[in-house]
Amino acid sequence: MTNSFSFEQQVIDRSRQLPVVVDFWAPWCGPCRMLGPTLEKLAEEQAGRWELVKVNTEDHPEIAQQYRIMSIPNVKLFRDGEVAGEFVGAQPQRMIEKWLDDLIPSQEAEDLTMLLKEEKAWPDRELAVRLEAFLEERSDVPLARLALARHRI
Repeated sequence: MTNSFSFEQQVIDRSRQLPVVVDFWAPWCGPCRMLGPTLEKLAEEQAGRWELVKVNTEDHPEIAQQYRIMSIPNVKLFRDGEVAGEFVGAQPQRMIEKWLDDLIPSQEAEDLTMLLKEEKAWPDRELAVRLEAFLEERSDVPLARLALARHRI
């Protein structure tokens, strides 16, 4: 990261297309050095779901001040140009995975949400047919099963 303008491009603008996780850290921070590799590993494993940007608070104090970074490591998730969630301190990988899952809906959840927005009436037979097709591909989405049961009545 070279300046505040690139933060605007790499985080704010990019988060309008894909969630961006920002790791605020410093080289002297022991917990930061423990957390960094975990975030990098998850970013690689979940490529395409979200992106990781690392901000060295020593090099970019103005960005740290703008986002009220009082303690590091501090991790913020940006969606649609806004902070959607954050945590402070080194966390175990499974806690970070849960945090990400809570903040970034799966593709299945987004697809189901779009499908349910098309609901016209109750029961909606056309929607029931589309939900059946959805469940043929993704049988492990309980909310889809509930919606289908509602529209089969």
